[in-house]
Amino acid sequence: MFDGIRRALELLGGVPRRMTSDNLKQAVKRILEGRNREEQDAFLSFRTHYLIDSNFCNPASGHEKGSVENLVGLAQRYIVGPRREAKTWEGLNAILWQRCLEYARRIPQGSTQSILKRWEQEQKFLRPLPARPFDCCKVALVTSSKTACVTFETCRYSVPVRYANQSLQVRAYWDRIDIYAGQEKIATHPRCYERNREIFDLDHYLELLQEKPRALDQAKPFRTAQLPAVYHRFRAEMQVRHRHDREFIQILMLHRSYPVSQVTAALEHALAQHTICYAAVRQWLEAQAGTGSPTPLTGPGELANIRVQQPPLSVYNRLLKGGVLH
Repeated sequence: MFDGIRRALELLGGVPRRMTSDNLKQAVKRILEGRNREEQDAFLSFRTHYLIDSNFCNPASGHEKGSVENLVGLAQRYIVGPRREAKTWEGLNAILWQRCLEYARRIPQGSTQSILKRWEQEQKFLRPLPARPFDCCKVALVTSSKTACVTFETCRYSVPVRYANQSLQVRAYWDRIDIYAGQEKIATHPRCYERNREIFDLDHYLELLQEKPRALDQAKPFRTAQLPAVYHRFRAEMQVRHRHDREFIQILMLHRSYPVSQVTAALEHALAQHTICYAAVRQWLEAQAGTGSPTPLTGPGELANIRVQQPPLSVYNRLLKGGVLH
C-alpha cells in the first residue's frame, strides 16, 4: 500500500495536504471516538515523511466516499479492462499509466476542459516531494543459521556462507527481500508469499562447494538452481574426461563477472569446439569482452595437424666436451 501511494505521489509530481482513507488495518490500529484513530506506527511514519494530514471515514458510511467507489468502477472498466498483458509488473504499470493519460485527455460531459488540463491547474497547489522517498519496507532483525539462511515470515532466504551465524537485518519490500550486514547489502531475493519455502542463491555457496566439490550433487542450492541445460551437458562432458567438479564450480563463479547469457554462449562454443575446460570458457568470454587474447579456441582435430620441428639434440653433446652453446 505504501509503495503504491509513493508511486502515485511521484507520478502526480507533488504531495496533497490531506489524504482521506478507509479504516484499513495497514493504517488504523484502533478506532476511537468520533474520527479519532490510533494509527499504525508504519502509517504514521509514512504520512509524517510526506507531511500529509490523515482523514478517516466513519465505519459503515459508504456515502462518505461514493465518488471514490465510482472511480474504482470506472478504472476497472476503462483502464484495467479488457484484459491487459505484460511480461513484467513494470511493463503492466506502463500500459495502465498510458490508459490513464488517454482517459485524462478526454473532456467530460458538462466541462470545457480536459481532465488533464484541469489537473495542470490544480497541480501547482501540491507541496513538493521530499528529497528522499520513503523506504516502503518492513524491517526485521534476524540471525542467520549455520546453513547461511535467514527466516522471514516462515520462508528461508540464503546469504553468502561467510555470514552464517550472524545478526543481520531484513528489509522486506512487496516484491523483494534485501538482507543487510550493517550498512552493506549482502543478498537480495524475490519475495515469496508462500509458506515454509526455501529460496537459495547458488552463488552464496560456491566458496564452500569449492572446498567440498564432492558435495555438489547433494547440495540443495545446486539441485534447485534453474541452470540452462547446457551447464549440465558441459559438466557431463567434463566427468567423461575425468575433470574435477572444482573446475566446474569455477565456471559457475564466472557469473560474478559475466551475465548468464554470455556464460551460456561460452559453454555452447566450448562444446562445439570440444574444448571442455574452464580455461577455454574463460578465454572465449575474455575475447568477446575484449579483455583477453582474441585467439580462437582450437579443437583436438586441429591440434593433431600441428607439426613442431624437433631441435637437434646433438648440440647438447658439446656440453660433455666442455663446448659452448650459442
